[in-house]
Amino acid sequence: SPTICAEEDSLLNNPPIYIALVVDISYSTYRDNFGGTAVGDQNKDGKANTIIDAAIAASKALLNTILEMDNLNNSNTNIGLILFDTVATYIGNFPPLNPSETAVNPDLVSRLEGIKIATSEQEVLDTNKGWTNIDDGLDKAILYFQDTKRPVFTDAFNLLVFLSDGKPTVMGDGDNEPFCTTKLADCSKANTTTINACTSYSNKT
Repeated sequence: SPTICAEEDSLLNNPPIYIALVVDISYSTYRDNFGGTAVGDQNKDGKANTIIDAAIAASKALLNTILEMDNLNNSNTNIGLILFDTVATYIGNFPPLNPSETAVNPDLVSRLEGIKIATSEQEVLDTNKGWTNIDDGLDKAILYFQDTKRPVFTDAFNLLVFLSDGKPTVMGDGDNEPFCTTKLADCSKANTTTINACTSYSNKT
């Protein structure tokens, strides 16, 4: 099963700590199998040992490492969950453990195991979901690090855990290449550059 390094020089040994957990949920993470140790069907989408299954398993391994470490708990550790494909969503911030700190946070585990993503190229084209917008994933991580609704930790350490399988297939801010965020059928009002940005990456998600 996946393991997380928790040795003396680990970044997890610097509490208090804010952890931005940024997970790629693009179509390729369903399409492609994970090449490492089998992890099963983590999100019950009917296909086991995919890249998204590995990302979920790795995220749960991170939570279990926090549970096992003597110096980490809900009073000094917080996790922000960000999911991204064509656009990113900051799901919210979560304590890593349950209220009694005897197990990992079941709500966060449920959110991870409930991830549903595009399961065909046609769905990607029909819905304009399932692309890979790394820029927006990172932008939403900044939202988490600036979130005033998080627990307040003094002199906290920020850690970004970024789980993705490849290069971006949707252009992001600063790249001077726009893209449409609506269904492809609704892109006719956008300029040609925008439409091409939506349609020219169908085999590279």
